[in-house]
Amino acid sequence: FLNKTVDGFFGANGILFNQILDEVIRTGAPREFIYPGLYQFSHKWYRAKARPLSADALLEGEPSLVMIIQEYTETQAYSDALEKAKRQLEQGKRLLDTSEQLSLSSGWELDTASGRITMTRQAYHIFGLGEDIAMTLDSFCSFFTGEDQRTLLQAEAMAVSDRRNFDIELRMTAGDGARKWVRLIGVPIYSARRVSTIVGAMMDITGKKAIEKELTEAKILAENAAMEETDFLSVMSHEIRTPLNNIIGLASLLKMEHLPGNEEYIENLIFSSNQLLQLINDIL
Repeated sequence: FLNKTVDGFFGANGILFNQILDEVIRTGAPREFIYPGLYQFSHKWYRAKARPLSADALLEGEPSLVMIIQEYTETQAYSDALEKAKRQLEQGKRLLDTSEQLSLSSGWELDTASGRITMTRQAYHIFGLGEDIAMTLDSFCSFFTGEDQRTLLQAEAMAVSDRRNFDIELRMTAGDGARKWVRLIGVPIYSARRVSTIVGAMMDITGKKAIEKELTEAKILAENAAMEETDFLSVMSHEIRTPLNNIIGLASLLKMEHLPGNEEYIENLIFSSNQLLQLINDIL
């Protein structure tokens, strides 16, 4: 630095340094900035700190500054890595939020010691709650009633005592009053021979249940229609065949005892009756 101007030392980057130094002189406030190595192919970073050497000198119109320059390469690399990790984390969170919204699924975790439950954003959406509301096992269970609440508590107890996974479907009333069906999957995580947390997924299956209900109703209608068809065929089989069989029987008796000249009529009657019976059997 000796006997060199700022421009003479920093070259093309002298403009940047002169701007910073002029600002320090004008305001009397120290400044700090980070810059890359000034030489070609340099991969180093530096941090420069500039401040007035004497406030009195500034007031007297004789500004004297002191500048400290430190190598900042490792710190900058750490900062870059931290920023990259932050971006990746934010990207992962966005992907998780998007996938949860598309699949109507979410994640949750229960701390068995404190009873505190941590949930993802989509879980709060399923519950119809704001993300600022703290959840505990008790408040979680309050959205379920009757047999569904007992099923949930029993599944949680079995997971803790027997380290057993669970996969259950429950009815709930969300915070906004909406009635929903949810599927809860839980997996116990244990350490030091005890279950410390239960992690799992929760899916909104209200649409699936509605489809299942429609399919069940359609199945019942189809079974009823099939039963009615069977009953109809049974009745028709009896009602049509019985008189026709009587006609065939009577025609056979006439064939045994008939007047001269009536034999051809009787044969035609028996033939036509048998043909009609065969046709009815095929139709039924």
